[in-house]
Amino acid sequence: MAQRQISAFDSAKLDKLLDECADIDTVNDPIIICDKYFETWQFACGLVDFYGYDSIEELMQFDEGYSVEDWAFDFMLLLEEACDVEKRYGSLLIDFCREYIKRSDNNNSKIIVELKEALAEAYFRIGGQLAGDIEFERLTKEYPSSSTGWLKWAEQYSGEGREIPEQDINLQKAISILKRARNIDGMDLPRDVLKSLYDLFCQTEREAEAEEVLDILIPLDDDEDDNDGLGEDVAVQPGRNAPCPCGSGKKYKKCCGVGSL
Repeated sequence: MAQRQISAFDSAKLDKLLDECADIDTVNDPIIICDKYFETWQFACGLVDFYGYDSIEELMQFDEGYSVEDWAFDFMLLLEEACDVEKRYGSLLIDFCREYIKRSDNNNSKIIVELKEALAEAYFRIGGQLAGDIEFERLTKEYPSSSTGWLKWAEQYSGEGREIPEQDINLQKAISILKRARNIDGMDLPRDVLKSLYDLFCQTEREAEAEEVLDILIPLDDDEDDNDGLGEDVAVQPGRNAPCPCGSGKKYKKCCGVGSL
């Protein structure tokens, strides 16, 4: 489809909606904020289709220092937070992730990987465990050396960093996921995988296997000049959805953990 020149009216309306998204971030209600972001997203998708843009990135332009990827990441986090309040936002999160991935022209960007991870997690959030497993299986095959996908998959069963019903906790399943990850050559953060596996072995009283992992971890700690020691480091590291230790009241991943997870 040949791209048509966007009208001044539609351009101004999109700018107004994006400004409202920025202004409404001060509201302490994820539902209200999500609804505004969703209104903006629907309008932007309509413009892409009507004017024949090749991608969402081509349409949504921001000032220097902020990008459509940043906006999408913010919306993703808001949808996750809103889902904790109302489960229907989990379905909106799934729809948004799929739609953004489809409309993006950069399938290897960081935000695409993050959206695929959020998509898989979203199914677990709304009780779709089988669909979530399928998405994580697809994700880890596409990005086998990315530790984050494996860790997030295991967390759906261990409950690390997020509240899940007691009947859904399956530490053996989490262990099996991380044992698969441990055998991947070229894993980007093998230490994080091993630390999580060590914790799970300790929780399940599999002492011999915990010692085996510890023997691998100690040299890695030494290589990174970790003077605090393994035990202290594991205890201090907050989960992705745990309250931030800085006392802000926000989740760690939305506060001091941004960019480090």
